[in-house]
This record gives sequence, structure tokens and C-alpha cells, in this order.
Amino acid sequence: MKGKVYISAYLGRAQHGYSVASGLKEKLGKFGYEVLEIDNHKKNEWCRDYMPVVTRENQLVQFKYAPGYMTDTTKWSERIPDHSKIHREHNLQCINAIDIKLDGGAIEIYGKQGIISDRVFRDNPGNEKDLIEKIQNYLSLDRIIVVPQYPYDFTGHVDGMVRFIDNETVLINDLSEEMKLLAEGEKEKKNIPRCKLIKNWYYSFLMTFHNAGLKTEILPSNYAKNESDKYGNGIYLNFLRLLDLIVMPSYNDKKFDDAAKNKLMVLYEREVITIDASKLAREGGMINCVTWTDHYVV
Repeated sequence: MKGKVYISAYLGRAQHGYSVASGLKEKLGKFGYEVLEIDNHKKNEWCRDYMPVVTRENQLVQFKYAPGYMTDTTKWSERIPDHSKIHREHNLQCINAIDIKLDGGAIEIYGKQGIISDRVFRDNPGNEKDLIEKIQNYLSLDRIIVVPQYPYDFTGHVDGMVRFIDNETVLINDLSEEMKLLAEGEKEKKNIPRCKLIKNWYYSFLMTFHNAGLKTEILPSNYAKNESDKYGNGIYLNFLRLLDLIVMPSYNDKKFDDAAKNKLMVLYEREVITIDASKLAREGGMINCVTWTDHYVV
């Protein structure tokens, strides 16, 4: 086997996740990957967020999974898995970093660099500089780049916003359609507060990478007309990256599915396979959200 890919056993039991779980098992098996299920899931399919973060040295660092969007209500707080049970279940040796609240989908790592959203400051109030230094030390990073959280994403995750291509370049969504719709809204004086909020975020987001000395590549996307901010349909950035393969979400939209797939093949120089994530995305997450690997991948 080339490697292991973990998913929550609950993914295959949920109506919105069954086809994704089946597709991952079938397609990854053909490429020599073993798909393992996490039984201690507490009916939580989003395993990327509660599993350890993997460093370049293949150390597993377990942060505390207790974001505000999970702990604010009894219903969702009951779906926070017990880390220790998962570690024993799969014999994972982890560095304990549970003094910091940090979801796995809220950080993107490449080599000695990390990208994280400013949501981490809300979940961990206190000295922001000290917090970033602690995360750097746990993950053996030289620097962490903090990007502004997308205003209408309640999770504050980055794995649907930006992914590293290499040490000098990041990949972001094509935001042109969203900006076009915002401009039309401003012209027609519709929802002006939302327009201003997203425009301010957009320029701050881009400036973050400029100030960090990182180049940007654009990935086709088609999410701007989703009927709800919760839906992730049309976002292709939330892919699973493996050593010789990328597993990309698709949405039964041939034009954009093909364009995103072709761009990823060129940028990452590896084969790209697709899994229909249309139903899953309406729950707010895609392929990277529901998968986890125990080895560092570039």
C-alpha cells in the first residue's frame, strides 16, 4: 500500500456522505491507498478538524478541538470526539497541544511555513504574538502567515480558501465572479454592508500574501451564486493532496469541474481524480474536510 487515508465511519452512514465514502474507498483502493475508518467519531464526519496536525517531520500534534461553533450548543458539543480514544483505536503517537484550540482545517502547512486564519485569536483570547509563537513551536515552523477569516464562513477554516503549491506560491479561488456580483449589488444599492465587508476582506486577503512575499495562482471556482453562505458547492480548493495523487471535489458542472481538474494537474504535476461532493458541500465541507493522512505530503 502507498499509504493510509482515514475517514470517519459516520461519513458512510450519513445521507450526504455515503457516496463520498464509497467513492473514496473504491477510487483510492485502485491507486494503492488503504482507507481506514474512525469508529470513535461521535457522529462527526469532519475528521480533518479533530485529527492531529502533521508536521514536515511526520510528527502528529494534537490540538484541542473545541471551536465556538461546536461548543456554543449542546447538540454540537456532543459531537466532539475524544482524542485519546481515537489515538488508541489507531495506535497514533501524538504530541499533546490541547492548551490551544485549533481545527485541522484551519491551518495549511508546507515545509516550515503555515497559513492560519485570524479566527484562532477568537478561539484563543490573549496575547496574539505568544499564541502564534506557541503554534510555531509545536509544529516546528519558521513562520505562520495569518489571513483574515472569510466573513461568512462560520468555521474560519483556510482549506477552502488557500493551499500551498510550493514554498513561494499559494493557490486561491477565482474570486472574480463574487466581486462582479458585489459590484452589481453596490450599483443597485443592494445589501451595501455585505458588499463593503467582503470587498474589505478581499483586498486584505490578497495583501497578506503580497506582504509575505508569496505569489498567487488562481483556481477556477463557481460558488458565488450559491443560495446559502453555508454551501461549499463550486469550491475546488478543498482537495485531498497525496504523494502522487489529488482527490478533487466535483459538482456535476462539467465546465468548471474540468477547468479546475486541468489546472490542478498542471500546478501539482500529479494525477487528479474526482469525487462528486455536491451533497456533502451543502453541509459546508468537501473532500479535505472528511479525510486525514498520517504522513506529511507535499
